[in-house]
Amino acid sequence: LPAGEWPLQRTLRAFIDSDLEVEETGEDDNQKTVKYTPVARPDFVITNIALNPTNPAYGKTFTATVAIKNCGGASGSGGYLCVWTNKATNVAAKTSATKSTSIGTISAFGSKTVTITGLSAGNDGEKVFRAYIDATAVTTEINDTNNQSAVNYTVQRKPDVRIYSIALNPTVPVKGGEFAATV
Repeated sequence: LPAGEWPLQRTLRAFIDSDLEVEETGEDDNQKTVKYTPVARPDFVITNIALNPTNPAYGKTFTATVAIKNCGGASGSGGYLCVWTNKATNVAAKTSATKSTSIGTISAFGSKTVTITGLSAGNDGEKVFRAYIDATAVTTEINDTNNQSAVNYTVQRKPDVRIYSIALNPTVPVKGGEFAATV
């Protein structure tokens, strides 16, 4: 049953034999109600992931900026934001990450932006950057299944141009003269 929205008080009513199909000695005890107020909880989601550069170069490092929002009606600890530089599928809570950072408390309906630097681009090819808020599952949330988000990116392999040798002819050029260089 949907609990309804916090902070409104709700009433749950149970009614047996509501269509009066069973003849009873007493019809006045077929209903019972209970009043309750849903508990406010945090609900962390990742609203944006930005990589800088968008497609990092092979063997270089890059930075990720992750925007987090608490969509719930209560503040709570965001625990740890964990990131993986190449994780295509959702991960389980408490899975070892490429990097992690402590988030602290995020107020009800508040947001926070976190920048993680020094991420290794690794080898060239297609990759999936994944971020997971409250990745150590320290906070009871409205919905724990919406804490991960990912973006695709490509690690660019760039050419590596090198000069292996230079040979002069003549080996020692004469002042005012000409010479050839083989590179």
